[in-house]
Amino acid sequence: MELSLQSGLVDAEAAWRLVADTDHLHRVGGLPPVETALEPDEHGFPVVTGTFLGPAGIRHRFEERTQRWVLGRSFARSRHIEGPLLAGMTYEAVLEPRVRGEDPGEPEGPGVVARVRFELQPVGKPQAAALALSFRALKAQWQRELDALPAPGAQAGPRTIRQLDPRAEELLDRWRARCGSDAFARVVRQRLCCAPDWALHTVQPLVLGNEAGVDEQVALEAALEAVNLGLFELRWRTRCPHCGATVRAGSSLADMPVEVACRWCEHGFQVHLDEDVEVVLSVSSTLAPGIAERFCTFFPMLRPDLVALVQLSGGEEDTVEVELDRGFWNLGRGGTAGDTVLEVVPDGPTELSWSTKQAPPTLEVGPGRCLLHLRNPGESKARVVLRRATEERRLSAARLATWPGYHRRLGPPFVAPGPPTRVRRVTLLFTDLVGSTQLYRRLGDTEAFDLIRTHFDALQETARAHHGVLVKTVGDSVQLAFHDPADATQAALAMLPRFQRWAAGHGLGELSGLRLGIDEGPVLAAHTDTSGLDYFGATPSIAARCCALAAAGELVITDAVAQVPAVKAVLGELPRTEARLALSGVADVPVWRLRPAAV
Repeated sequence: MELSLQSGLVDAEAAWRLVADTDHLHRVGGLPPVETALEPDEHGFPVVTGTFLGPAGIRHRFEERTQRWVLGRSFARSRHIEGPLLAGMTYEAVLEPRVRGEDPGEPEGPGVVARVRFELQPVGKPQAAALALSFRALKAQWQRELDALPAPGAQAGPRTIRQLDPRAEELLDRWRARCGSDAFARVVRQRLCCAPDWALHTVQPLVLGNEAGVDEQVALEAALEAVNLGLFELRWRTRCPHCGATVRAGSSLADMPVEVACRWCEHGFQVHLDEDVEVVLSVSSTLAPGIAERFCTFFPMLRPDLVALVQLSGGEEDTVEVELDRGFWNLGRGGTAGDTVLEVVPDGPTELSWSTKQAPPTLEVGPGRCLLHLRNPGESKARVVLRRATEERRLSAARLATWPGYHRRLGPPFVAPGPPTRVRRVTLLFTDLVGSTQLYRRLGDTEAFDLIRTHFDALQETARAHHGVLVKTVGDSVQLAFHDPADATQAALAMLPRFQRWAAGHGLGELSGLRLGIDEGPVLAAHTDTSGLDYFGATPSIAARCCALAAAGELVITDAVAQVPAVKAVLGELPRTEARLALSGVADVPVWRLRPAAV
């Protein structure tokens, strides 16, 4: 049994959103929910398997035999089915570019014609007769969806697919008054009313900020306030650095693994909080009750980061046509095999051959349309993916862990107890109170301790004003973490005069002084009972040594920090002295001493 459908000349983006969203097509067609999973075959290759309810509510098990899509162009898959009524299913969708002139009745401008073919293979004729009625209804509903697609360039905006109840509207109004951006609130409301169910479980705050035209700080604060009020929940997910698939998801940072293997592409990796762990928003059931987590998985709308995906059996070949603009692209199969980096250059070729067994590390390709001839000479299956080397802005776990608004509203994040997790880059600022012993002797333990606590509060307040967070206090020293070294430098330069005013206001004279040290680099993030998330490794050690090297009223930063362009802009013409930080058994670290003018 087969149905073939076709649209008129329609908008390409709207057509792709429809034909690639099998979740939506399943729902509107009245098809039953599908449960899916990844299971290894006899060669260890991860195969999509699952079950669904066939006619008369009979369960059918399936295995996905083919998968193939090119972003914005085509999507195809076939399933071998084990059940009493159905033996197989095939779905194919192709968007054919076309312009006015080929058919005088079509609207003005370039667009596409969407062609959809859906085939069910009944076990026998009696089963085909039982399916005929529902198949006709499916065809009519899908054709209505195709007929409703807008003409090229005529999109009037997203279509409303759910209405918010009064309770949700009231909650949104409360949040809008506190989120700090009407533009961000409008984008969120539009998502809630117009996005499909699956998209409401992976809302990216920074992408929303881009759509609203607000900066990262406003987007983060608004998103966290939404979480604080119960509109959204935070979801932490570990993504494979090779194929971008989600390999682990949870409600807290502690749910994320230290080391994991991707079941989708078989790539094993150590998890880095700043590159592999992303934070997304999942809509609360209070705001949009009744939505399902997922109806049908493994369709292209869930993987917009992939330009092309082709599953090849052993000895199989295929050719795909893709559109490549400037920049770099990764082409590979995962596992232990390295990717081929495609660099788009002006005079590069428009046709390339690539093998899973002989994949070169780099290839040049021309801009625009390119034919990729893919070959799998091995015996087992291979899933080849092409994806852009740089993705849209994502909110990393490391970024959120150093954001003051998160700590203020939700408390410090915790990684799982046990082995530490890696972070490729964080900036650490250490402070130390000079003369604290004299302070305790002069004022007594209780009064001096109370004063030192107020100095902690002042330092933490200054750090928050420059997007930093408190990691811990040790004695009369403070450790602070920042995402941006320029923010850490600005905070340190603001702390010194503020401390002078604090000391003068308490009549401390020359008894006390503040010294500071900064370094930036890789760290190990570990669970601690006292501070939730603490940092270990060479970077915090060097930052602490820089602080110890500083004199009272002085900031010492490593040369690596000083050479960051944004830090250079912060320092300007501030006088500095070059020095060396001696480390036992390794080369000295070049540092700079900075002493702002006294207030």
